[in-house]
Order: sequence, then C-alpha cells, then structure tokens
Amino acid sequence: MSGEVVGTEPWMPARLRAVPWLVEPVPAARLAALRIAVGLTLLGDVLVTYVPHMRDLYGRGSLGGRAIFPEWSPPARATWSLFAGVASPGAFQAIAWIWALAALLLALGVASRVSAAVAWAIAVSLLHLNPAAHYAGDMVCIILLSILMLSPCGAAWSVDALVKKRGPGVRVPPWPLRLVMLQMALIYFGNGLHKITFEHGRAGDWLRGEAVYAVIANLNWARFPYPSQPMPFFATELLTWVVFAFELGFPIWMLVRWTRTPALLVGASFHLGLLVFMQLGFFPPFMLCLYVPLVPWERVETFFRSRVIRAAPRGHQEG
Repeated sequence: MSGEVVGTEPWMPARLRAVPWLVEPVPAARLAALRIAVGLTLLGDVLVTYVPHMRDLYGRGSLGGRAIFPEWSPPARATWSLFAGVASPGAFQAIAWIWALAALLLALGVASRVSAAVAWAIAVSLLHLNPAAHYAGDMVCIILLSILMLSPCGAAWSVDALVKKRGPGVRVPPWPLRLVMLQMALIYFGNGLHKITFEHGRAGDWLRGEAVYAVIANLNWARFPYPSQPMPFFATELLTWVVFAFELGFPIWMLVRWTRTPALLVGASFHLGLLVFMQLGFFPPFMLCLYVPLVPWERVETFFRSRVIRAAPRGHQEG
C-alpha cells in the first residue's frame, strides 16, 4: 500500500508527542539506506578483518585468552557470550561465515530484523570473548545493529518489502533515525570532552594543536609516510583545532539551522579523509553509516521511479 506507515511508535509523554520532529513519520527509504550501508560495511569488515584471522583470535591456542591480555578483560559480571563454551578453531571459522551471511541478508533485506539480531548477537559475543581484538568501529556497528533489529528497517528497498507488496511512499516512525542522530552527537561530544582532559598537569596534544601532526607522522596509523605527503605544521595545527571544535560543539552545530549542513559536510569529509589516509580498519565506514540517513533518499527513489515510468512502453504505462 502506498503511503502506509510501517512500524510501532513508542510511548512518549504528551509534551514530547507535541514535537513534530519526534513523532512525524519519515520516508522508509532513509532507514532502508542505513540498513544497506550497515549490512555492506559489516560484510566487508567480516570478510577482510575476521574471516582470515578467526583461528588467531578465538578458540583453543589463540590470542583470545584473557590470561594473555588481562588488562583488556572487563568484569565477568558485565560479559556474556553465546560462544563461551566453544574452543574449536573450526567452529569459530564457521561462526564468521554465519556472521557474514547475516550481514549479507541484512543488506538485501531478507528477514531484516532477524538478520540484524543475529549479526548483533555474534558481534557482542565475539567482543566479550576477546576485547583486545576490537576497536571503536565495532562499537558503532553494535549500536547501529541494535537500532536496526528493533526498527522496521525492512519496510523499503528489501526482499521483505517485495514479499509484502509494499508500494512507493512507505513511511516509518522517526525514532530509529532520531536515535542514530543522538548517538552521533554523543560520540562526537564525548570525544571532544576526552580531548580537553589534562594529563600530568598539562593540556593534551589537541589543545596544543599537535595531535594531527602526531597522528599523520605515526606509521602505525598513517597509510602514507609523512615525508611523501608533507603538510605544513601550521596546517596540522589548524586541522587539529577544527576537529576539536567540531566534536565538542557538535550538539550546538546541529541545533543551529545554518550551521547544521556545514557541520555534517565537515564530519563526512573528515571520515572520508580518515578512510583514505589512515589505517583505522572499518571505523571510518561505520562512522559514515551514521550520515547515510541524513541524505534525502526518497528524492533519489522518486527520480529513478519517474525515469523508469518514462522509459516504459506507452501501452505498459496505460496498463
């Protein structure tokens, strides 16, 4: 049915329900784009990062033992894992392929919420088995999967939507996308607060304007040696303070209408730069997933649909 609203609206106090931004349905295409982006990014992460190294990271004789990295082990009461009793390296190899399959099905929109839940459960289980093998990108992925598995993420652009014969213009409650926006604000603002902490009685590298230079000159992180891509020190200072101001002030930039779009463009450009110039695994792609729902995908959908209608034979259009 065209124009239908798919999904459950959560209970809200009357004051919050009076805010259109929190209650007015949004095009399902935006949530679908997020689902596809997360699914494809996770699929790439699993195939590139995990499948080739599962035997080294998990199971008998691997580096996943907490005796090896005890400082990375969280309190036992705070952890759980579906694979706590698994020791076979071959079993973990199979788990990685199941994870990849769940990511692919999520991107295609096959049993979308179930696929997201399976991918989430595997991600959390592996994180708790070997925290030393994980990084910030995994945490962003887990958060996005938790939102997708609770939301009508298969309402559009999915096999699920084809099976249910949903037409164009489907909408969904706004809460999943609002949670994504809130998560983005918390990530940036939290990073900004961390950067203003004082270490050993003096301000950190970010306040001194030295952080970006220290990062791009570090061959453990930089994809290209600094001498091959020299950047004047004053430029690295300026970039350091721009990143710092962007992160710490992100909630404000989002609240002010005329700074919203420039701030989002700066953030997306920043993560694209990290993807090209830094060796940070799949952290930049997962962060870019946060920006995907902000694109007006419903306009893209309308454009391509109109092109298809114009290209169809006249008799077919009339039929």
